Amino acid sequence: MKLADYKDTHPGERVFILASGPSLNRIPTELVERLGKEQTFIISSVLRWEGLSFVPSFYLGQEIQYWAYWDTRLNEMGSATVRFHADRFLPSVPDPWILCKVGNHDLAQGWFFGIDDRLNDLAGRTGSAALLAAQVAVYLGFAELYLLGCDATDTGYAFQADAQREPGSAAQFILCTEIAHQLLQPHGISLIDLTDGGQLTIPKGCLTDVLN
Repeated sequence: MKLADYKDTHPGERVFILASGPSLNRIPTELVERLGKEQTFIISSVLRWEGLSFVPSFYLGQEIQYWAYWDTRLNEMGSATVRFHADRFLPSVPDPWILCKVGNHDLAQGWFFGIDDRLNDLAGRTGSAALLAAQVAVYLGFAELYLLGCDATDTGYAFQADAQREPGSAAQFILCTEIAHQLLQPHGISLIDLTDGGQLTIPKGCLTDVLN
């Protein structure tokens, strides 16, 4: 399968995108389990989160050095998860992975691919894996994108609360997420933050209310 095979396969649907912020640990177990009945898109090291109790619909990885681990973990879950890999340099990836090329464009400059056919050159890495996943989700046709675990802090992961993140990455993520919201809104696509205590400035919601 190629990326183009998935274009507009989920028109108008909703998807929950899970990043790896420590706020994931504050989601009640019963709500995490209910996410298993939804379309979900998890990224990178969320696979290390012990609270992950469902098989994700989609997965996007970036770090090639951990690729074997991600692959093994997904196989252990017995998953039919659609697996995307975002990489600037790889010419191809083995099945069942699907390659998304990461280009030089930057979300901070107003680029958000996925609302057209240019996903062979995803908008910049500085927007974070959550926004790379959002671009793929839009390409797949999803119209409601809900973010979880997007704490936008320089410290902490769901699997290691005291770990340091890259300095300044939180500020860049906040900026790029706001730009993404502004770019998607005219296309009737909503980007909503459900992160408990998150710092993003886009519209916010409550996971309980959305699931109900």
